[in-house]
Amino acid sequence: MIKKVHLRLTLVCTAVTGAIVIAMTLLYLYVSESNMRENHYYAFQNDMNNIINGLKAQSVLSNYYLASLEAGGRYLVFIEDNGTPLLYGNIVENKERIELLEKVKDYYQSSYEISHSSVVSTQSSYHFDFTYTIAEGNFSMGQDFYVCVAYIPTGNGSLTAYILAPVSSFYRQLSRQRLLFAAVNLFSLVLFYLFFYRFTSHLLRPVVESQEKQNSFIASASHELRTPLSVILSCAALIPESDKEKQAQFCHTIRQEGGVMKRLLSEMLSLADFDSRGMDLHKEAHELDTLILNCVETFEPMAKEKNIRLSSTLPDSSLPLCICDKHKIEQLLAILVHNAISYTNEGGAIGVSLKYVKKRFIISVADSGIGISDEDKKRIFERFYRADASHNAKEHFGLGLSIAQSIVKQHHGKLKVTDTEGGGSTFIVELG
Repeated sequence: MIKKVHLRLTLVCTAVTGAIVIAMTLLYLYVSESNMRENHYYAFQNDMNNIINGLKAQSVLSNYYLASLEAGGRYLVFIEDNGTPLLYGNIVENKERIELLEKVKDYYQSSYEISHSSVVSTQSSYHFDFTYTIAEGNFSMGQDFYVCVAYIPTGNGSLTAYILAPVSSFYRQLSRQRLLFAAVNLFSLVLFYLFFYRFTSHLLRPVVESQEKQNSFIASASHELRTPLSVILSCAALIPESDKEKQAQFCHTIRQEGGVMKRLLSEMLSLADFDSRGMDLHKEAHELDTLILNCVETFEPMAKEKNIRLSSTLPDSSLPLCICDKHKIEQLLAILVHNAISYTNEGGAIGVSLKYVKKRFIISVADSGIGISDEDKKRIFERFYRADASHNAKEHFGLGLSIAQSIVKQHHGKLKVTDTEGGGSTFIVELG
């Protein structure tokens, strides 16, 4: 499922970004090509002015001069002296050129208001520029032309010049530019895909981790519930065949295992509630030293059963009130002290202390127990994780420290574990 979502997100992000880039590219090409066409046509018009001025300045039009105008294939020049083609035209013209000239002349005379006859009757020089496209045929110089028709009066009559500029080279330039931008866009799409593949992978990482934790949580919960449930079912199956003494023993076992399941389900529901809605905190001003004293007093009987010395160390001076949820902090203290008692051997000691440093409350629960390895410290707050695999006490399911960490986080504090000097573990809570 996650892989499909990952792929779809990658494709959607790539498609949207690619569409934006392509749209911007097309807009740029439209503006760029429009400017290029205008500049190219303006350059043609300027050249025509220069060529016409050069024709005016020539007293004799030599073949060399006319050939120089066509050098490089930029222009095709047709000159008529009083309607008669010059000798140059008779030398270089071929059938294609003659057909092209006839088509241009016919198009010019039929498409524009100023007819050829009115132009040649004008006493001053005149030239007219337009674009001509060959609808059919395969002229070797290209299918599109810029055309200049110029009328130049002379002492013996007039010269009519038809100057054609093939646009094919300019179109090839536009095609190269389009191909270049197409290649850049294609390359960009590949880069976008690779980028968004990694980006969405990073984006979905919390979802993947959450799903993995959820699967692990369900698997661990099922494993924890299976044992007491199996015991309950076994005892229930044996009750009808047993005497009263055994029945009473089985009923006691069922109640005991039911209590284990109840505590486990309660802790699981608490964590699930934290994950879905977060904690519903009711913060008020409370005295932390009073909460600590009450917690120590509550667990003193349990500590005495294991011959563990449970003590508290509080500041001599009065401390500011702490804005917190009283019941959640009591639950936090209970989890830490209960864990300390459970993992401390007989004859050990547990100390709960409170300090106020730089406007922060520091609560420490230090024990002289079995301690926690550096490797286990990295995972101690994971759900269903037990640092001591051999510790099988049914009152611990590996959820307490996860709940404690959630409580501290909701109070915008910190919870960490360090080694106790001389052996054991110390849990430190920082609250603002």
